[in-house]
Amino acid sequence: MVHHAARTKPVQPPPAMTAQLLTHTPPNPAAFVMTAMTPAGEAVSQIHSLAERAQVDEAIDYAARVLRATVGEFVAAPSVVGAPGLPCVDLAVEFFIPPASADAFADEVDRALIRRSPAYFAARRSDQIRPIRLTLLPPGSFHQWRMVWKKDPAIAQENRWSAHRRIFESVLHQASTGWRELMVPE
Repeated sequence: MVHHAARTKPVQPPPAMTAQLLTHTPPNPAAFVMTAMTPAGEAVSQIHSLAERAQVDEAIDYAARVLRATVGEFVAAPSVVGAPGLPCVDLAVEFFIPPASADAFADEVDRALIRRSPAYFAARRSDQIRPIRLTLLPPGSFHQWRMVWKKDPAIAQENRWSAHRRIFESVLHQASTGWRELMVPE
């Protein structure tokens, strides 16, 4: 007599466990590790949690030292929700001394952030986000932005890595218009 075992559906681990298994990183409450099942819109909104502000600061500082550049100011934010393609980190930088190659600077920042943030490393390794996208700003852009919008310099420092794009878009707008005060709501 042959005894047939009842066919049951294999037990699936909960989503949090799946993220740990897919990425092979220890859980980090300060960082969010995206799983392959995360919808693109949700992934874009959660890019901010892939790295802490100090990690972004260190990555930019390291890239500047390696390429012998001097960063004046920068602002970074997740890419636009719903943009075509994979999400990414948008970075706008004003240099005192620019690097020889903007592409090399963006690549070096990306590599430095991969080394500093396990969550960012996991997302890049699993092709859930693209490399950093760099926008070069003309000298004086941040100063113009602060003067036109009457912003305290501490605001830009505090929000240079932000989950929202308000400051990023505002600085880009000011850089494109210059001193013409064609203000858009912030």
